[in-house]
Amino acid sequence: ESEEFKGWTLTEESTNVNFTNDALTADVVENVFDELEVKLYPVVVEKDAYTVVFDGEGEVTKYDPNAMLEDSEVPEDPEKANHNFKGWSQDPNAEDGEDRDYFLDKPVSELEGTCYPIFEEVYTITFVTSDGDVVVTKIEGELLEASEIPEIETEESEEFKGWTLTEESTNVN
Repeated sequence: ESEEFKGWTLTEESTNVNFTNDALTADVVENVFDELEVKLYPVVVEKDAYTVVFDGEGEVTKYDPNAMLEDSEVPEDPEKANHNFKGWSQDPNAEDGEDRDYFLDKPVSELEGTCYPIFEEVYTITFVTSDGDVVVTKIEGELLEASEIPEIETEESEEFKGWTLTEESTNVN
């Protein structure tokens, strides 16, 4: 798959094609060669390789510039603790990336190179309540909305003052 047959040559080490299969007929051989026995050597060349590297997830090499990646060749979205996957990009510092479908709709000649996973950091806030934990996740710069903060029901003799960062603390943060 990585090599391509170009034709035939008269000398063993040559890469110059003297005849192609289409042009090589008995009439040509009879008219071109004075000898009854002729040796022809195949001319085989390396095809250009197009490689798409999914950083940390593997790579795919194709030899046809118009070949498309198959679904099984594009990795599933990678996972990273405390991060959301935003796509793949050939710029490792990009803020956004392309999803899997992007790679299935382009020929490898347009995708060639290294693709880096792009992530955004996710912050997790866990409100520990007597009714169970309430977990809220946010990305940088995203504000916590009032509807996401659990309401705390108290006894008549108690008053809810706010939230603290440690279980034993009575200092409201």
